Amino acid sequence: MSSEQPVPLINKTLSLDKLLRYASTAQLSELADIITDSGKGRLSLTESSKKNILAHKRCRTLHIISPDLAHEICAFGGNTVVNAFRPTSQPSYFTVATDVANKIGVRVPENSSICDVEELIIKKILATSLKGKSKEEIEALFNAHNCKLDSQQF
Repeated sequence: MSSEQPVPLINKTLSLDKLLRYASTAQLSELADIITDSGKGRLSLTESSKKNILAHKRCRTLHIISPDLAHEICAFGGNTVVNAFRPTSQPSYFTVATDVANKIGVRVPENSSICDVEELIIKKILATSLKGKSKEEIEALFNAHNCKLDSQQF
């Protein structure tokens, strides 16, 4: 029997921009659509940033600008009012994720990792969206997406 540990799917110590370098072209394309509002732009996104992201999307080279994408995610996801009073106007991804968690009513325990925070957010969103659904409806939803369901959690 091998004593080797399985390799994790995601290296939890990677920064957001480095993690984005490992994303698929399809995942980065979807992210570009969210950041640019499908090319329409948004108030906090400069025209030059939007054009740069869209050009790389067309060329399928978004991984090259992963630091720019990470920057835009943090700018887009951060609490604008709170960001004005932070020592740096560019919050970390962990800070943004914690802001999101707090906004939706998730308590983030001290010493949580970014993966812990993301998991708490996903669980909260799932619990909220599945509230009031029958066990059969929930099972059908999970089966339709080839997801495993621990029915004891619902």
